[in-house]
Amino acid sequence: MRSPGVQRTAILCALSVALLVAAGSSTVKADCARLHALAQRHANDMARRERLDHAGFRRHRGPAGAVAENVAVGCADEACARRLWQNSAPHRANMGLGGCQAIASAVSKKGRRYWVLEVGLGGDLRNHEGRY
Repeated sequence: MRSPGVQRTAILCALSVALLVAAGSSTVKADCARLHALAQRHANDMARRERLDHAGFRRHRGPAGAVAENVAVGCADEACARRLWQNSAPHRANMGLGGCQAIASAVSKKGRRYWVLEVGLGGDLRNHEGRY
């Protein structure tokens, strides 16, 4: 079960897509370079704070183009982080949204590696199911 905060974010993202479609937009393209910078900034922030979270998603990364976010800690490489996410239904759904997927990592002073995957929507919004 998703937390109330995640559910609210999902509803807001779905409403944003619905408003874009209602306004006549059928496609939205993510700015992948911008998403990568957002992912790196959040990875750096989590490593600095030694805390795994989605802090700032609704305030910063969502309005900047991210529609979903996966985070992980402890994996030495990207393949490990992706395996963790693939083995979790909500994270796997985020990865299946399509569009740009920007991944970044940062290492804390204690040597723990923090991973962030930011997903930006792309493609035809009329077929979008709103899975966030």
